[in-house]
Amino acid sequence: MTQEILYYAKEAREVSLVWGINDWQTVSEAIRPVGTVLYNKLMQTPMSKKGDAFLAKLQVPQNVTLDYKFLITHSDEGVKSQSWDRLEGWHHPVTTNGRIEVTRTTGFAKQEAEQRQPPENVSDNSIGSRHWLIQAGEIFLAVLMVLALLTMLKVFVFRERRRSQ
Repeated sequence: MTQEILYYAKEAREVSLVWGINDWQTVSEAIRPVGTVLYNKLMQTPMSKKGDAFLAKLQVPQNVTLDYKFLITHSDEGVKSQSWDRLEGWHHPVTTNGRIEVTRTTGFAKQEAEQRQPPENVSDNSIGSRHWLIQAGEIFLAVLMVLALLTMLKVFVFRERRRSQ
């Protein structure tokens, strides 16, 4: 069965369809769309841009449930970030050839930020992504500071042991 997935998201630069059948199982390589890769045991297919929409055409067996979600790439000031639209995804029974049209849900920016630090909700997704990058930078600096303090403590203990001998 052929399923066309149309996803409307004006602000997205790139969208990948992350999908599976019958509880996220993969289909055989022979019927996967060109460009599909496996990532964490899920199929990920790049979608082609068609105006304000992104399109993917899939071949799936009849009488399956198509599980899918969208991975959106944004670009803010040259910094790429990714977020999910509906992290839990959609589940659509396939009984005939068809077309599924989905419009981006609002608020995925906040969901993204809260769930994996990133899933993200700010109406402007770049703000949520930038916020996540700042937090990641702060965490990295905190880890570096802890490592530096541990190294200094180790040197201090070593010197004290030498003095006491």
